[in-house]
Amino acid sequence: EVLIARKGLTNAHHFAHYQAEECVNAVETALHIAAKKVLEAAAQITLPELIIYEQVFGETCGQSISMEDSYKVLELQVAIIEDVVLEKRLNKIIPDVIVHINGMPLIIEIGVTHFVDEEKEIKIQELNMACIEIDLSNMGRDADFESIRNIVVDSIAHKSWLFHPATELARLRLRSNLNDQLEVQLDKINNKQLEQKQIKEEQRRLKHEAEEHIRSSIQPDVLLMESYLKRNKIHRFELEQNFPCLPVWKRASVKMNISPEALPAFLNHAVKGELIFACDRRVWQAGLFSGFIYRKFQCYKDPYPISINRMVDWCKNYVPLNNFALKLWSKKDYLEATTLQFLQDFDLYSAIREFVSHLELEGYITYAYGQSYK
Repeated sequence: EVLIARKGLTNAHHFAHYQAEECVNAVETALHIAAKKVLEAAAQITLPELIIYEQVFGETCGQSISMEDSYKVLELQVAIIEDVVLEKRLNKIIPDVIVHINGMPLIIEIGVTHFVDEEKEIKIQELNMACIEIDLSNMGRDADFESIRNIVVDSIAHKSWLFHPATELARLRLRSNLNDQLEVQLDKINNKQLEQKQIKEEQRRLKHEAEEHIRSSIQPDVLLMESYLKRNKIHRFELEQNFPCLPVWKRASVKMNISPEALPAFLNHAVKGELIFACDRRVWQAGLFSGFIYRKFQCYKDPYPISINRMVDWCKNYVPLNNFALKLWSKKDYLEATTLQFLQDFDLYSAIREFVSHLELEGYITYAYGQSYK
């Protein structure tokens, strides 16, 4: 179209169409031509480095892990340009600029108002030709060749790689290396999990063997307890006949000046758990009463509180006990429910606690605190 020179005082001097609409692509076309000119004039171009990134994922034993790495395909370089071609059709696309470097073509796309879209990028990849894009969108109408040269030739700030033939092979190798590393890590996790599983299984086996050994070791005591229960009446009769001969009874009877015939009724009180005692109940009840309660105020101005636990310890030291039951109590976690139920009849602590409650009701002691009485 016919042009007219506009040389006003406000805008930069320029040509415009005379009595016609402004060419929509005039600036973009002009910049393409300018880019070609500065490339031809410089006969070189600074290309940015090309770095690819890859990440792979894996999952095992409920754990998710990832491996990532980068690889530099190209270093930053100043490449010598052998020739420059503007807007020459290549199959299905028309590149903005094509240059040859070391005999190999390099497509240069100039972005002003339009940039390479996904469809064109795919077509460039199908050509298997290297391609960079230079962003000139901020370049003004009044830009001079030096400004254009700075961005197109010297700078890398506005350049980006869209494709390079070496990228795919490098990406395959990088991904392969990452997958190898990932496989190693997954194997480590699997092996660790397997090792931990084996350790736990061995621990369970050893625990089971230990429990079975304990159950086997206490089986004779279980049989003794069952036999004792079956012959309980016979045992009680024998103990009733023999109790006057026991040292505990002799000390208690001398201290309190009592005899089997003159024994106070409160010292012959049946309690739950008393089968633990391998003696008549009059023996251990008289022994506890004489040792912890009888005439304490005659000996002490303020007697110490009476502890149930101290009574238990005293009985363990001085009173005949069915030791098979004590052994079973120490291994009660390994007893069957039925056996444990039978064992309640052989409970030293419960027997003494119930006897102490009986003495409290009789008025000989009063509750103090915790497991202690006065």
